[in-house]
Amino acid sequence: MVLDTLLDEQLEELSAVLEMAEIGTVVICACNSSTLRREIITELQGKLGPKVKIVDIVLSHEGENPVRVLLNAEKSQDFKKLQEEYQKLVLSLSGLEKTLPSNYRKKSRAPKSLQDLNLTRDYFLESRNPVLFWVSTGLLSEIPVMSPDFWRARTKVLEFQPSFEVIKQSMRQLADLPMFVKDVEDIKRRVRITKRILRGLNLGLHKDKYDYISHANTLGNLYHRLGENAKAKRLYEESKAIAEDLGYEQGLSDSLHQLGLLAKDLGDYAQALFYYEQSLPISRDVGDRAGEAITLNNIGGAYSDLGQNETALEYYEQSLPIRREVGDRQGEATTLNNIGLVYSDLGQTETALECYEQALPILSGVGDRRGEATTLNNIGGAYSDLDRKDEALEYYEQSLSIRREVGDRRGEATTLNNIGGVYNDLGKQETALEYFERILPIRREVGDRTGEAVTLSNIAFIFADQGRLADAVSFMERVVEIDKEIRHPDLEQDRAELEDFRQRLQEQEGGSQ
Repeated sequence: MVLDTLLDEQLEELSAVLEMAEIGTVVICACNSSTLRREIITELQGKLGPKVKIVDIVLSHEGENPVRVLLNAEKSQDFKKLQEEYQKLVLSLSGLEKTLPSNYRKKSRAPKSLQDLNLTRDYFLESRNPVLFWVSTGLLSEIPVMSPDFWRARTKVLEFQPSFEVIKQSMRQLADLPMFVKDVEDIKRRVRITKRILRGLNLGLHKDKYDYISHANTLGNLYHRLGENAKAKRLYEESKAIAEDLGYEQGLSDSLHQLGLLAKDLGDYAQALFYYEQSLPISRDVGDRAGEAITLNNIGGAYSDLGQNETALEYYEQSLPIRREVGDRQGEATTLNNIGLVYSDLGQTETALECYEQALPILSGVGDRRGEATTLNNIGGAYSDLDRKDEALEYYEQSLSIRREVGDRRGEATTLNNIGGVYNDLGKQETALEYFERILPIRREVGDRTGEAVTLSNIAFIFADQGRLADAVSFMERVVEIDKEIRHPDLEQDRAELEDFRQRLQEQEGGSQ
């Protein structure tokens, strides 16, 4: 059975031993990678909780006495402060290999540090602080011979060495999952599996940098969906750098494309366009028609976000026939949705509705719940524009339910914002404010600066309608600041609205004197 996380059974066992640890607990941990050791300690610290502290102690030079180093650490003022702060301290000692002379295997006697370890085993038997003793797998087999008394004092031996078979199983498990994510727990499960694969690739268990690029982009996309944008960007940039070094055009195109999507969602449309326009010629050069269609679609999206609807429509109409040519049904529906949004912005609501109604059955048919929710939201918007508010609310509520189901926090905020807009149009401003105020923390959580500005603007206009002009000015000032940060095309329009609110506030204050 493939584990949910790499070496999770050993980690759970180690955590259990330390939680029940009494006097004389010594766990020998075999691990050949300092990177993996640090990750294990980080995860272990999380499992042990805030009342336990793992203290990292490192041996650094030949002949060093491990027990003396531990004793000196326990006598330090820093250690005493930690004892006051935490209920339990765990000593994590690494670097034993550095205490050994390079030719120690050729000598008849054990090296000094291993002799010291053997002669001072009573320290471990009497220690009130559990000790994690990190060694390489090669040294693990020598300790019973060179330090037999210390070996007998051990509580447990755990080997943290993943096998290549675990990596291969993980890759098969990921490949067998359905194409579309079901909910937020499904996303998190895919994160665990993909992290396991990347960790194995990093450890050199499967030295295929092409695989690494693919899975780094996959993990970045999953983090992006969870709103963990910094992690996503780091992975995309790492995979881009590796692809450039390898001259791997397909991987480079994919990484650039993902960086473009992230920039778009962070509200930097010009930067998104910059990445897409680098990706497009690469897709064409390598004959990736599906990738070409995706990039054309997203270039259209960037132009739409920049307010250039006619140009956006040109790119969407280039993308649509290619998506149909390669049989990308989900992509076809996505582009139909986007064409509908352009027609909506151009005031051609009936045409927009026709596009959405073509897209919806396609997305339902391929099982793309996230796309289905987007389309239901768009249909709700069309009905709202047609002043059919009750029908708009019905579609928004359907969309909201699915977006919560699949863990689409960004989409959830969008639909809540639209529901608030309908209530505002119906004259129910207090209800609208409740929705808008629920949205702001979600927008900030997922890093949706454009969406945050939209919601702040909605709140500002309600405050202005209610005569709360000081509040309206305060909220619109925040909108303008965000517009400046992300270079939003509505900056000048929002500045004008801010000036209008300020003038009205001055008039209000003048009239009340």
